Amino acid sequence: MLRHFCWMLLFCALTVGTGCSSHKETPLAEVSGEVKYGGKAVSDGEIIFADPEGKGADTLPIKDGAFAGKVKVGKRKVQIYGYRLGKALPPGSPGAENGPPKENYLPAKYHNESKLTEEVKADQPNVFKYELKGS
Repeated sequence: MLRHFCWMLLFCALTVGTGCSSHKETPLAEVSGEVKYGGKAVSDGEIIFADPEGKGADTLPIKDGAFAGKVKVGKRKVQIYGYRLGKALPPGSPGAENGPPKENYLPAKYHNESKLTEEVKADQPNVFKYELKGS
């Protein structure tokens, strides 16, 4: 009896986990571009193309002021983070052996409070340039 219950539980878990949805995935498109802050290329960072309704996001690395990759098509909220090395952690603290942590140096208006948006289009060049200014 217990064995049958376990098999039924496993079957239900697998059925619920995989689902039977006819939901289509949003198509992807190539994007590329540049990010500058204060006239200088953002050497290390991330750019996020997020669904404005909070239904997922695509993150691309920024290296030497450039980014490229695939993101979902449609209207996207853009968030940009620029990283530099922060202060070293005290010896013996968790993570201290990894060296100084990265910290974001861009103003919140470019990430958490971002009002930047882009329309990512299928089968068209999606080249975006950002000239970010200080506070």
